[in-house]
Amino acid sequence: MAVDCLVIGGGVIGLTTAWRLAQQGFSVRVCDQSTPGREASWAGAGIMPPGYPGGLGDPLTQLTAQACALWPQLSAELLDATGIENEFHPCGGLELSLGTREDLLEYRHCWTAIGARTQWLEPGEVQELEPAFSGSEAAFLLPDLSQVRIPRHLRALLRACELAGVLITPDCPVTGWSSRNGRLDAAVTPTSEIAAGQFIVTAGAWSSQLLAQAGVTMEIVPVRGQIVLLEPSSVKLTRVIERDRRYIVPRRDGRILIGSTEERTGFEKGNTEAGIAGLLEFAATICPALRSAPVEKCWSGLRPCAVRGRPFIGPVPGWENLLVATGHFRSGLHLSPVTAEILVSRMQKKPLTPQWASFGI
Repeated sequence: MAVDCLVIGGGVIGLTTAWRLAQQGFSVRVCDQSTPGREASWAGAGIMPPGYPGGLGDPLTQLTAQACALWPQLSAELLDATGIENEFHPCGGLELSLGTREDLLEYRHCWTAIGARTQWLEPGEVQELEPAFSGSEAAFLLPDLSQVRIPRHLRALLRACELAGVLITPDCPVTGWSSRNGRLDAAVTPTSEIAAGQFIVTAGAWSSQLLAQAGVTMEIVPVRGQIVLLEPSSVKLTRVIERDRRYIVPRRDGRILIGSTEERTGFEKGNTEAGIAGLLEFAATICPALRSAPVEKCWSGLRPCAVRGRPFIGPVPGWENLLVATGHFRSGLHLSPVTAEILVSRMQKKPLTPQWASFGI
């Protein structure tokens, strides 16, 4: 039987959307080309900054602010529904600079301009907060930066979907569409056709290929990110430390995560010797004691980068029952609650608020 909605792509955005739709009474099915939640969503570090420093008039700033407001509620709901703790907590973050002190001051101003709390720290003050830090440089603190343990968050979402009646189908790639008169009838898979009243594509870096089968052009580039996880050791850090696009993330269990590369290698996944060595050296320049910390494992993922610089969220032109949410790049986890809200609103035929119109195709 046809479901009300077929979500194609079982990452964090697809699962959050499916759960929220089921809570509103829709019958929902999620199909994923492999194992749900094991692509870009799984590969991330779980860092959630307290906003987006793009200026108050930037729609992405507004979208991120709404996402930040939703995360505590989302985490509490998941815990209540499933009993699974996703370890969401505001750990705070230290921002360092690759450039001059003036560059860092200017970057701090970008955060204060959107209303984020910040605190300037001289080198000695940085070491007071994080004794393992060995640098002789200033930083600024983002006390409201948060993190979540992504594998646990995904387990909670999968369980919440199951309890809400969502049918999840792994190893089910969509290869095309069955349609007539501007409306999709079914998603075509290698073994069957899956009928639905509404279709939502949340397939990450693979979304543009899927939508091309519906005659829609969307520029999404896969960007590989490699990550290293260190075993628990005597090195103790409390806050996330970021410099440019790389970061050190301390977990509550003593493990420390180091990321991430940004590599345009097409759909080639996997770790490289050079990529891992570069991450370990980056961490050692900030905290030399990490140089001797044992590596537990490494992994990588393909982030969906929208060439235009902002994600695609909303209806697909030319199709009355097709929605898309992709191109979130490094912010898919962070923006998943508000992205799901927008998609649920579209399913309920509510009008799109003006500030979200810029995320359409």
